[in-house]
Amino acid sequence: MKKLFKGFLILILIVSCNKNKNTDDTLLLSEVGEFTLYKKEVLESLPKNISSQDSIAFIKNYTDAWVRNKLLYEKAISNIHDKDGTIEGQVARFREQLYITAYEQLFSNQKLDTIIPQNQIDEYYSNHKQEYILNVDVVKPIFAVIPKQKLTTKIKKYFYSKDVDEFDIFKDFVYENSQKFYLAKDWVVLEQLKQEVPVELISNANIFDSKGIIIEDSQYAYCIKITEYVKAGNPKPKEMAYEEIATILLHKRKIELLKSMRNKLYQDALHKQYFQTYY
Repeated sequence: MKKLFKGFLILILIVSCNKNKNTDDTLLLSEVGEFTLYKKEVLESLPKNISSQDSIAFIKNYTDAWVRNKLLYEKAISNIHDKDGTIEGQVARFREQLYITAYEQLFSNQKLDTIIPQNQIDEYYSNHKQEYILNVDVVKPIFAVIPKQKLTTKIKKYFYSKDVDEFDIFKDFVYENSQKFYLAKDWVVLEQLKQEVPVELISNANIFDSKGIIIEDSQYAYCIKITEYVKAGNPKPKEMAYEEIATILLHKRKIELLKSMRNKLYQDALHKQYFQTYY
């Protein structure tokens, strides 16, 4: 009974002290043989913004799982005899790989240039565009949902206008008065765009009218002008593939950087006769 009370008290202390940066992280939670579990280890795994009640449950479950795992580990050690060193060899190789992986990540974080020039993306896209085929229609639209009472005749004129200065006035108006808009900067899935307009309005509207269209309901006016259109089955516009291509090129750059680092490490050691081989 005393152990139960002590364990519960420890949980309460951890939860109540979790918000205090000066708490003692060496508080002991559990012991299994020669193994010990301290508060710090549990708090490192504690989810952020968790409630006090959930914290108690988390710490209890974590501690219970830790105890069960250590008991099983001790049982395994006492019953498995690694006479040929197979398990220890696997442990050593795993430890070695953990260190190598951690170092390579540290090295790449410090040395990798993450800026991919636009011309490299353009070249990759040009050579691989058939790998980026659309399965949906996409458009680059001028689109704005505007309160109907604010859409004056002059604003309509600016929307339809091909004059750059007049259209800039329309854009400034949109920034101030529309909560949902696209201004021909981004590609949008066509069906997604259609869903921004009440279905009864969009069903019979010719949104591909080159001049643009304005359709209205009782509250809003929907200004739509399609500036570019790519159908499904064609290569994805370069802008839509940009992030994916940049990720691929960055990964290739990282592989080359690590390959160069490994080779330099080897050549330096060879020059200094730091290692010998006997084959």
